[in-house]
Amino acid sequence: MKRRHLLFALPALAAGCHDDWGYDDPPSVSLVASATDALPGEVIRLSAAATDDDYVDEVDFYRVDPDGRRFLLGTDGREPYEWEAVMPNVARGATVWFFARAYDSWGQSNDSARVAVVAL
Repeated sequence: MKRRHLLFALPALAAGCHDDWGYDDPPSVSLVASATDALPGEVIRLSAAATDDDYVDEVDFYRVDPDGRRFLLGTDGREPYEWEAVMPNVARGATVWFFARAYDSWGQSNDSARVAVVAL
C-alpha cells in the first residue's frame, strides 16, 4: 500500500520541478553594434543581452562577410557580454553582418538577429 502512494506522488513531485525534468527553454539573445558603418580596420564594439530561464553559460560572437563566410570572433562567459570586432578589408559599400549565439546551462543555443555594418 505504501508503494502505491509513492508511485502516485512521483508525477506530482515531477510537475513542480521545472528545470530538473527537461522543461527548459533555450536562451534569448539580442545584439547591438557601436556603429552602422565603419572603415576597414576600425574597431566595432558588439554588445549582447542574453537571458535564460536557468542561466546563460556563454555568448559567442560571429562575423558574416559579404561572400557568406562565417567567422567565430570570440566567446564571452560573463556579463556584460561584449566583444571588440575589427571591420574586415571589404569593398566600399559592402555589408558585413554580425550576430551573437547564446548557450544556456543545458547546452541549448539561440542566435540573435544579424546586425549590419556597411564598409566606408
